[in-house]
Amino acid sequence: MNGLLRLTWSYLLFNRWKSLVLVFCLAITIFLPLALNTLIRVYETRLTARAASTPMIVGARGDRYDLVVNSLYFTTESPEMITLEQEVLIDETDRAITIPIHVRYTARKHPIVGSTLEYFTFRKLTMARGTLPLRLGDCVLGAETARALELHPGDRLLTDQVSLYNIASTYPVNMRVSGILNARASPDDRAIFTDLKTTWLIQGMYHGHEELSDQEQLILAREGNTVRANAAVVEYTEVTEENIGRFHMHGTATNMPVTAILVQAHSDKDATLLKSAYNRSERYQMLVSRGVVDELLHIVFQVKRFFDTSFGLMILVCLLFVSIIVLLSLKIRRREMETMYRMGCSRGTMICLQGLEWIFLASGGLLLASLAVWLILFRFPLWKWL
Repeated sequence: MNGLLRLTWSYLLFNRWKSLVLVFCLAITIFLPLALNTLIRVYETRLTARAASTPMIVGARGDRYDLVVNSLYFTTESPEMITLEQEVLIDETDRAITIPIHVRYTARKHPIVGSTLEYFTFRKLTMARGTLPLRLGDCVLGAETARALELHPGDRLLTDQVSLYNIASTYPVNMRVSGILNARASPDDRAIFTDLKTTWLIQGMYHGHEELSDQEQLILAREGNTVRANAAVVEYTEVTEENIGRFHMHGTATNMPVTAILVQAHSDKDATLLKSAYNRSERYQMLVSRGVVDELLHIVFQVKRFFDTSFGLMILVCLLFVSIIVLLSLKIRRREMETMYRMGCSRGTMICLQGLEWIFLASGGLLLASLAVWLILFRFPLWKWL
């Protein structure tokens, strides 16, 4: 058997260019279905893991997919707002732990997630550098966000303009980066975290008044107690040590908006009672995250079956192509086979040589395809940015 292996390997090395072409053809054919199946398994594992770690979500009545995807992965359009009053009502039942989140705005195209300090404990997020957002106007960057924006603790980050044409809209907020989170291989790595008051500040429901009377260079005219400023006023809001005391809330805390409330019930009984209460509501809904994500994955798997059929046809065509190559190769090597037969090789030995040759080629194609999948999906995971 060792002699057959050496003979096969020597033949492949002698015809190295033909062997390499066949290996690449087989690798490409194997790569496409292997990469798709691996990618779907990775997505399924990560999506279901994050959904399982967030048992229930309370939000406004509407598209349940938008609510869950926005609350868990910080993508899609923001759902309709609810108020913090719902968190108070759930807390009063003493049946669950609640964490409000506000996901509507962005900074340099990265989502801004407003929440409480309990969110970091809930997601097991730890600091790599700096501190958590402990002051109005502070923000913490996920690991990938910090790397993409090239920001460090102490730098400033301006939120994206809400409306370019509505002059009545609020100005962007110039936030201070207070820290960087450790990587968690989750959507948290690509987000920017603030406290709820900072997101209300971005929304214009929590703001301060600039003392123009102290800045004579910005004053255009004075009419009694009215001061008119000129166009040199800075068109963004910035919280500093000097002006932080001037910021205030318009309304009570329970009337402030959030996009959703993450709910972790103390027991299955508590979860059932809370869901039944919200099922009767015409304005609010409580969703089981895992159930909604499973519905989305079911749609993905339906699409996957179409691709599986396409790849099956591609593999069939490749096998027919390989069969033609084998037949042509046997025809070309007929004199070689006759010489080996006259030298004493049995027909079974020659068939074994042909089989070993294609085993080597198929193994090389599989190894090359597996290496490409590992590089693209894990070592340099380009799929995360798609």
